[in-house]
Amino acid sequence: MTHACPERSRRGGVGQRTQGDCRAIALVFAPAMRHALFAALALLAACTQSGQVFEPTNNRAVTATTTPATYTFTLNINITTLGANHQNKPFSALLFRDGTLVAAQYNNGATSGTDMTSGAGAATLVMNGVDTNGCPTATPAALETGSYDLYFAVQYGAETVTITNPNGACGASGWIQSSTAGGNLYGVKSTGISINSNTTFNITNTNLAQFRQHTFSFPATPAQFACYVADLDSTAYAATMQPLSVYTGVASGTTTGAGGVTHLLPVGTYKYFCSGGADTNHFQSGDSQATGTFTVTHTGVTTLNSAAFTVIP
Repeated sequence: MTHACPERSRRGGVGQRTQGDCRAIALVFAPAMRHALFAALALLAACTQSGQVFEPTNNRAVTATTTPATYTFTLNINITTLGANHQNKPFSALLFRDGTLVAAQYNNGATSGTDMTSGAGAATLVMNGVDTNGCPTATPAALETGSYDLYFAVQYGAETVTITNPNGACGASGWIQSSTAGGNLYGVKSTGISINSNTTFNITNTNLAQFRQHTFSFPATPAQFACYVADLDSTAYAATMQPLSVYTGVASGTTTGAGGVTHLLPVGTYKYFCSGGADTNHFQSGDSQATGTFTVTHTGVTTLNSAAFTVIP
């Protein structure tokens, strides 16, 4: 309620106010105005009772953290072009993200198991994750959405293969890096694989290719040297890194590692981390090191003279 005093004339008309003629009248809202008022009051009540948490400094709702979705990566192998040379043969596979190994399948030359092709040159397996040493586990890798690089190698015929793994931590199993007969190693290198769901990658006669050699030349060779070949996105040598090849020895102009076998790689570009010193304990304080990139073409040579090396503090 409120009071209003209309102007009244002495004759009772509106225009001049006479004392004592003020009466209480009701303040009446139109229906639309009443609705707006009630809505505003309801909104205010909801705000005061809400359980929403706000940051005190900027009055912004706190965003809840969620665990990112993860997916599996399956190899579907079906290679028949070379017939019996790839039937009942061991293979190995590596999956990297940003230069870090995230999934692996090893073989130690065994004649049975999930890391063997069938009598038809086929196999299917989900790649397992790796532990803190870089060795495969028994559990499928849980891979977040992103871009990955795949390497796959399969033994050829009766040729003996050699393997490599992170600093020997994985025992006799590892990545197949060479073939004793000098050139008959086959496989796949595929970079930029997009994973945003459970993914299957097909290895077929179409993308299977012969591996090629590369030469490291040391004109002023140290007493001992080792060159670790890694995925191109690798940033530094680490004892737990998975090498794609390890060249070790004392000879200049070598394409070989320990045992005199020729190391072979898929055609493409790689990162190398080399170390030289008085003994076989490489990448130690006082040793020399050199880092760079090279491309495998089968005829390429990487020459590392004394100027290429710096002393490790």
